Amino acid sequence: MTGVETAARHGLRRRATAGALGLVVLVYFAAWFAIMLAGLFGGPIDYRMAGSIVLAGAGTVLIVGIPLIAAWVLAGRGSPPSIRLEPWLRVFLVVSVVMLVGVIAWRGVVSPFAPVATRLDPACASLDAAGLAAHWPADTRELNQDDTDFDGDLTPYSICGWTMKLDAKPPAPYVGVSARVTRFDGTGTSSGLAAAIRYFRGDLDDITSPLRIDDIGDEAYATSSTTSAEVVARRANVVVSVEFSLRGDSSGPDPTIAVTAARDLAGRIVAGIKVR
Repeated sequence: MTGVETAARHGLRRRATAGALGLVVLVYFAAWFAIMLAGLFGGPIDYRMAGSIVLAGAGTVLIVGIPLIAAWVLAGRGSPPSIRLEPWLRVFLVVSVVMLVGVIAWRGVVSPFAPVATRLDPACASLDAAGLAAHWPADTRELNQDDTDFDGDLTPYSICGWTMKLDAKPPAPYVGVSARVTRFDGTGTSSGLAAAIRYFRGDLDDITSPLRIDDIGDEAYATSSTTSAEVVARRANVVVSVEFSLRGDSSGPDPTIAVTAARDLAGRIVAGIKVR
C-alpha cells in the first residue's frame, strides 16, 4: 500500500469516525430534547414526537453514512472501514441513552394503543343529561350560549352557557354557569392524548392553589373564589370544564356548594365520554 493510499484510508477512517461522533451527538441532544419537553409540558413522552426524533436521527445517519460508504466503495476498497469509538465517546453515548430511558421511566410514554374518544356530545345536552336542573332550576335561568364546532381541524369543541333570569321568583341561585367540552385530535408529530395532557397541566400550572380531585376521569382539579367555582377534568384526549359564576355576597350559595355542584356535573359529563 502506497503512502497516498494509506493517507486516503486514514482520511476515510477519520470521516467515518466523525460520522459516528455526529450520531452520538444526535442521540445526546435527542435525550436532552426529551427532557426539555417533559420539563416544559409536564407530561409523558409522546410516541409521535419521539417517532419524529427517531426519523430525524435516522435521516441524519443516512445523510452522514451513505456518502462515507459510497466514497469507500467507489475507491475500490471493498467494505467500509470499521468505526472505533473512543472511550469517552462510549461513555457519552451510554450517559445519553441512560438519560433518555430515565426520562421515559419518570414521565412515562403516551402509547399508540391508549384509548381515546373519537366523538363528542354537545355541551348543552351533556350539561342537561348530567343533572343541571338538580343544582339550578330551569325556570330561573336562560340560555345565552350554545356553540358547537365539531369540524375544527385539531380541537373540536362545544360550549354551553346559562345566565340567571333577573325577574325570577325565587331569585336564581347563581349568576351563570358554563360548560366546555374539548377533544384533542393531535397532529403528525403530537398525539391527541399528549396534547390534552399538556393543555390540562399547562392550565393547572398557572393556578396558585388548585384542589386536586382523584375520582373524576384521569385527572381533575377545582378552583374557587367569592365570585366563581370551577372544576376542570380530563379523560383520555377530552378536557371538560364546568364553572359557576357567583354573586360574591351572602345572597347566593357558598363557594363550597358551587364547587360540589360543578364537581358533580363535570364528573357525570366525563363519565359519559366514550373511549376506545
